[in-house]
Amino acid sequence: MQQRLRTLVERSLLNKITELERIELDEYEIIEHLIIMLKAGNIKLNKDMHNS
Repeated sequence: MQQRLRTLVERSLLNKITELERIELDEYEIIEHLIIMLKAGNIKLNKDMHNS
């Protein structure tokens, strides 16, 4: 996963990224943002989610 992310970033910097790769990179960035928000305590997980 880390290697794929590196590849996508590199291709983006070189302006050689496809539309699908751009979408994939955007999704990684959203996930990264959510993880940062969780770690900072700005997002609380719903306890009911864990009991299903």
